[in-house]
Order: sequence, then structure tokens, then C-alpha cells
Amino acid sequence: DNQHLFSEVVKVSSVSEQMRSVGEQVRSVGEQMVLLTKLTSTDEHHRLQVDTLFQFIVSVMGPVFPGCGVHFFGSTINGLGGNNSDVDIHLDLENQLNADRSVINKKRKFLMIEEVLMANTECRNVTPVPNARVPVIKFLHVPTGLSCDLSFKNMMGVFNSQFIQEIGRASCRERV
Repeated sequence: DNQHLFSEVVKVSSVSEQMRSVGEQVRSVGEQMVLLTKLTSTDEHHRLQVDTLFQFIVSVMGPVFPGCGVHFFGSTINGLGGNNSDVDIHLDLENQLNADRSVINKKRKFLMIEEVLMANTECRNVTPVPNARVPVIKFLHVPTGLSCDLSFKNMMGVFNSQFIQEIGRASCRERV
């Protein structure tokens, strides 16, 4: 029964060990998704912190990149993250223009984002990782205590997270 399995899996310390344990004990992908969602569900306080972070990102990036989109993705959004998960943020910076109406290149966008975060007192430990496959800027949002990874290169992570979230929802509906 899933309740007994849930209490056994929770005893395992790390999320990766919990996931491995679920995979070994539950064969149905649907049941695995339901159990993992239950294991990693976030509380209301965490959801409010994520919302506060969203408002912060919109307020500091909007003036620099008018009309930019802000999308959260990864485990925090797809339902597989817990209260201690970092928050993955994608800035949709397509069609951002310089003053002369030319398109801002990716390197310049990265530097602009880095400058905004470094100058803001609500951000600490700002760490640019420009040479990663997907360039990212890591930082801690002080008011919420959330660790963040901010990227802008492509939307695939956003789409993947939405897909996983829908699979989890469908699995839960199927069980009801």
C-alpha cells in the first residue's frame, strides 16, 4: 500500500535516494509520479516565497528588459521539488533591442543581468557561469532565502517542466 511505502521512503535521507527507492519499489510510472509528488510537495510558506521571488525578478528585470517574460521551471514548478530546492528562472529576452534598435547580443544580455543582480542588495552570492551549456547566474535571494539559477538561453527547460507537471496531474487524476 502506498501509505506504508511513503512512510518507508521518507526515512531515506536524500531526495535522490528517495527517488531510487521509489523506482525500486513501485513499478507503475503513474504510481511513482504520485508518490514522488507527495514526497516533494512544498508548503504554503514556500509557495509564497516563490511568488515573492517572482515579483522581485519582474520588478528588477522589467525596467532593464521591457516586455521580458519571466518563467519559473524545474523541480519547484513541476511538483517534484521540495522546500529546499533551488528555483530555476528563465528570462525570455527575445527581441530585446539596444538604443540604436539593434538586437542585444547574448553576451551583453548576460552581463546586463549580472550587473542588475550584483547591484541589488536583495541578492547575495551572485555567481555567473557564462561558459556552461546553458549560461546561468546563480544567486541567493536574501528576503526569501531561496537559491536561484537564472538563465535566458532557451525555453526548453520551461517546456520540459510543464510537460512533467502535466504528467503528474494526469497520473493523480487517473488514480482518483
